Amino acid sequence: MNASRSLLFVSLLAATACGDGGSTPIDAPQPDAAPTADGAPTADATPAVDAAPDAMPPMIDPVTDLTATPGAAGGVDLAWTNPDDANLAGVLVVARHGAAVAFTPTNGTAYTVGQDLADDQRVRSIATVTSLAAVPALAAVPEHVAAWAFTADHVYSTIAVADAITNLLGTQRGTLTIALDNTVTITQPDGLTLSATATYDDGTDSIAVDLGARNDTGRLLFNLKGLIDDTNQGTASALSTFPTAIGRPVIYFGPEATDVGATPQRAFTLDGIDGSVDPVVVDLEFLDHRAAFVPTDGAVGVLDTSGSGFGGTASLAGTGFRARVRGLAVSADGRRLAVGSKSGPFLSVFDTTTLARTVSVDLSTNGLGIGAVTAVAFSPDQTKLWVLLSDNRHANNGSGGEAVPAAVITLVELDATTLAEIQRIAAPSTTTPPRDLAVAADGSFAAISIYANNGIWLVDLAAFAFIDGDAGAGGVQPLSLPAGLGERIAISADGATVGGLDRSGQTVTTIDTATLTVTQTASVGNGRQYGATFLANGDLITLTRATDSGVLLRRNDGVAETTLMMNPGVDVRGGLIDEASGSVLLYSTSDDLFRFALADGAAIDLDGDPDNLAVGVGMPFETHRHGNVLSPF
Repeated sequence: MNASRSLLFVSLLAATACGDGGSTPIDAPQPDAAPTADGAPTADATPAVDAAPDAMPPMIDPVTDLTATPGAAGGVDLAWTNPDDANLAGVLVVARHGAAVAFTPTNGTAYTVGQDLADDQRVRSIATVTSLAAVPALAAVPEHVAAWAFTADHVYSTIAVADAITNLLGTQRGTLTIALDNTVTITQPDGLTLSATATYDDGTDSIAVDLGARNDTGRLLFNLKGLIDDTNQGTASALSTFPTAIGRPVIYFGPEATDVGATPQRAFTLDGIDGSVDPVVVDLEFLDHRAAFVPTDGAVGVLDTSGSGFGGTASLAGTGFRARVRGLAVSADGRRLAVGSKSGPFLSVFDTTTLARTVSVDLSTNGLGIGAVTAVAFSPDQTKLWVLLSDNRHANNGSGGEAVPAAVITLVELDATTLAEIQRIAAPSTTTPPRDLAVAADGSFAAISIYANNGIWLVDLAAFAFIDGDAGAGGVQPLSLPAGLGERIAISADGATVGGLDRSGQTVTTIDTATLTVTQTASVGNGRQYGATFLANGDLITLTRATDSGVLLRRNDGVAETTLMMNPGVDVRGGLIDEASGSVLLYSTSDDLFRFALADGAAIDLDGDPDNLAVGVGMPFETHRHGNVLSPF
């Protein structure tokens, strides 16, 4: 017995009196003493306590070091240290979505795994383990956990608490049990609420099902899919499969993102229902995957990055747009997609849950509608949009014969909701158009690459002013480089480095932003550039053309270079680096999507057919210089 328990036992002895009656716990209500004739209680009216130390319920120390972290496959992972105590019989773990655990266990009461304790509080474990993996959680909703050590008599310790949040949807499985009288019983997933109606047709031996899936998470769901794992009779023969060559029937709830609380409805039919099985049971698994927003001819393509082959478009028809996209940005919550026009100084914002335009603006100042948006970025706090303009000249540098003045590099700051203009600045020199825009993670500065020019502009976003790159007497000038960053540009997470590719895709350059000096210039590829991105660890990843059907993936250390080989005879339109999934996405002239491992460049089979690397997405991609972006989750 430890010292704290010895002191407790001594205090209990001091608070009790012994007699020849039964025993009463010291914290139990005491009966009234019988009074004497003069009103004083009698000596033997005090209840006796006959409790030896060994009869007392054993006490127990709490668990310590309880932590909760996002799980690699969804949910949250828990870890803790159990008390060093021979009386330990288990640890009660309770979890709750979105609010602190308010439950308190009752001494002497046992609880079971999965038990619902009301108010969305559920028992997750009662074992003596020291960790739990993938405790169910709702994406983007804090998962709160509490733990109590307990004894064999179910005496509970004091509480330990922790919480964590994950953006992963995690495992979502549900079951439809469909009786032939059209009654549907549903076993629900954790992050979705399913609803369904069914109609059995004896004449066609089929069941028509209308399925809804409400988003109960705290974020948008992109490319939500319901996969039919198994049925005890019948097949959904009219559905596509995922993967496309050897996969399971898939019910696709996109291409629009599923809003929080929204319930998209989709219909499917089970064939081969002969009436011999009642009820028919359908097991479902639900998945979501990031969306890639890419330029197509007259629209923004919305691709399922999983390679399901599903997708859609957001049309640019309407105010100001002249068919081609240049400049895409998506807000941190995934809801707003900002889209610029290559053929005019126009910007629109689309709602990703409807793929409909919500607001547009004409940013021209010359009255001719001449100019182009070349890049777009949201501010870190999501309240502003920064739009890079080639004012007075189209993005093709006037090669179409426009009789217009020299291009003016202009950065415009807009209200991200209304697109009302807040302010704009024009570069004091440089007559060729801008190409790309990158913003530091803290919003302190931006970097602008210049078309066919060995220079780069830096902008102080707080002062909203261009920074002099040469510290010379010639006024404010761009930072001069041995080779240009004319196309792709990126800023490291800590803001210490700017890096990117020149227009021809043959040189990668990095710059120290503190000293405004070049730290690296290296040759890569053999023409064309497809992407430049800094990873969380500081590595600059670039994608450039290697061969007719190959793309060179290079890390900025100059050592790790890998060629990503597509199907023979196809060429690349664009590329995206998806660090979250550890992959590189390429889309091609054949309207196909390819995927490769970021770590080693190995091809990832998207369709289940080892002889074919690609999945067709059926949309005409625009050329590689027009930008693309991934949804945040």
